[in-house]
Amino acid sequence: NADYYGLIPATDYYYFDSAQANAFNYNRSIYAAYASIAFPLFKNYNLKFGVRDEYTKNSVPDDTITIASYNFITPSGVISRTLKNNRTIKIAYTRRIQRPGFSQFNPFVNAADPVNLSQGNPFLQPQKMHSLELSYYKFYDKGSNILVTLFYRYSALDWQGYSTYYNAFSVGDSVYRNATVSRTANAGTQQTGGLNLSGTWEATDKLEFRSNGSVFDKYIESTLPGGGIVNSVNYRVNLNVTYQFTKTLGAEVYGGYNSGTLEAQGKFPSFANYSIALRKQLLDKKASLAFTTTDPFNKYTSQTTYLAAENFSSSSVRKYPYQFFTLSFSYRFGKMEFKDKKQDDNEQGQPQDGHS
Repeated sequence: NADYYGLIPATDYYYFDSAQANAFNYNRSIYAAYASIAFPLFKNYNLKFGVRDEYTKNSVPDDTITIASYNFITPSGVISRTLKNNRTIKIAYTRRIQRPGFSQFNPFVNAADPVNLSQGNPFLQPQKMHSLELSYYKFYDKGSNILVTLFYRYSALDWQGYSTYYNAFSVGDSVYRNATVSRTANAGTQQTGGLNLSGTWEATDKLEFRSNGSVFDKYIESTLPGGGIVNSVNYRVNLNVTYQFTKTLGAEVYGGYNSGTLEAQGKFPSFANYSIALRKQLLDKKASLAFTTTDPFNKYTSQTTYLAAENFSSSSVRKYPYQFFTLSFSYRFGKMEFKDKKQDDNEQGQPQDGHS
């Protein structure tokens, strides 16, 4: 629910504006059935296959709009082989669905920024994705490890943010001029293929490095007005370093960077951030004092977005306040454990379903 009140300056009176208020009631039910089978093959192979059938029922009780319901079948399969020296190689295939959220459906127009409006799309369909991965995992002594993954993903009915320019756009009795309206749309197809590297290195008993990085090619075929083929190479990387000065004092530093991306309608900015944390354990490790900061030397992070279509182009700069500082104290009283019967059964060696 979103109520809107307009001001009459002469009387300093706020009146309820029903044309800009919003009440959106939305129901979703998902009915699913699945089966899976796992078994060893020969000496070093393990196979697992499954299939899941999901029926999604969407409804709006007041019948102001109609949101489609749909059925979707998602097969999956994994073949892995265990090698010598703590190594594993695996190939996996999954088919997935990503459903829109209620805010993406809601046709309400958000006019907080009178020249950059946003609106939900009740006709938005779920993304349907195929994913294929080939991965190699190596575990070393003392906790170090490395994971190398080649991946390919194909998305049909791909979601893209799409902005339309209007000389005049009416909402109730209000008219917004020279405004763009942004919606999420099914833009066509997207293919992504690349390499992902992640790992942990225990340099010493006190120093540990954890990192993840990927580089991938993104290929979009857009069916939106003014669309076409968009192709770009993207990358992202992050590094986490922890150091244990003493048994009770530790520090952690994190840094990450995502490259800028080309989408169906424009270029979205790169993003970088970093954080620092210190933690001191006290009172025989029952208490701890922690200090954390993110972007301590930059109050705002500036990001520039470029959009272009048949009848307009735009450049917008937004400043995000990522900087923050926290100081926290915690104390643990005794020891509390909550277990249910299912957890107890699993600990006794009963099989646990890992499907999600």
